[in-house]
Amino acid sequence: MKKLLLIAAALVIAGAVCAQTKSVVFNIENISCGKCVAKVTELMSSVDGVLKVTVEPTAKKEVTVEFDQEKTKPCKIVESLKDTKYKVVGVNGKAIGQKEEKHECNKETAEKKHECSKEAAEKKHECNKEAAEEKHECSKEAAEKKHECSKETAEKKHECNKEAAEKKHECSKEAAEKKHECNKEAAEKKHECKKEAAEKKHECNKEATEKKHECNKEKTAENK
Repeated sequence: MKKLLLIAAALVIAGAVCAQTKSVVFNIENISCGKCVAKVTELMSSVDGVLKVTVEPTAKKEVTVEFDQEKTKPCKIVESLKDTKYKVVGVNGKAIGQKEEKHECNKETAEKKHECSKEAAEKKHECNKEAAEEKHECSKEAAEKKHECSKETAEKKHECNKEAAEKKHECSKEAAEKKHECNKEAAEKKHECKKEAAEKKHECNKEATEKKHECNKEKTAENK
């Protein structure tokens, strides 16, 4: 029975790993020798999430990459070759150009920006809720204190009411400071995410422009 449970657990784990693992086939130009194969393998393997790189020594120059889709995407794998002579001209048998690469990068940047904004909004909501609960708890304590004081002599009641009022004021002040701090933190997080997204978009646009310029230069050279 124990052995069957272990086998079942292994199958569940294997299924989860398979669900995260994905493979993609890149067509890459300028792979002409064993050193090129080793270099491409080294660069692509350096991307976090890449599990295996296989270069097929055929005229198509196909490179099969297995990766963990929870950690990386094909766009990031392609970026590992951006400053080299090795150019990705196809993915899974389909030719790609600069527009497709730029669209993929911009899409990824937009998703990152949306995710960061969502996290900032959730953080702000959570902090506001926490501050409201603390304020409510403090107000409740102050009310109970006031009620307890009302049972005593008039002099004692006055003293207790004063103490309860000070306690309530202190709690309200603490809650307001907590809320202000949380809102400030959420705003800074949102600003940082927007800045990061903008820098990523600028980098992608710059890269696409450089690639387009390089392609036009190569095309001009071929025409000559």
